[in-house]
Amino acid sequence: GEAMIVGFAGEAEVQQLGAVAFLDQGVDDGVALGDEFEYVNRLAGRDVVEGRLQVVGVSGDRAAARIMALNDAVFRQGLVVRLARKMR
Repeated sequence: GEAMIVGFAGEAEVQQLGAVAFLDQGVDDGVALGDEFEYVNRLAGRDVVEGRLQVVGVSGDRAAARIMALNDAVFRQGLVVRLARKMR
């Protein structure tokens, strides 16, 4: 599955580890606490993972995901990330 970043919590212009992004998918879409999403830069011509998020909060149609890893400031509003790992 895929989700889009629709915003950030707090001082979101500053991207750093631990910052929280909001996704446009939630429980209704099968997203659960602990799920991991990643951003892959397909323009690099290969599957280069440039960022990773882990879901720390979830509601019906939204999820909050903490930035676990990032190369530069890759996360921005409108970016599409893909589900990498499901928490069982």
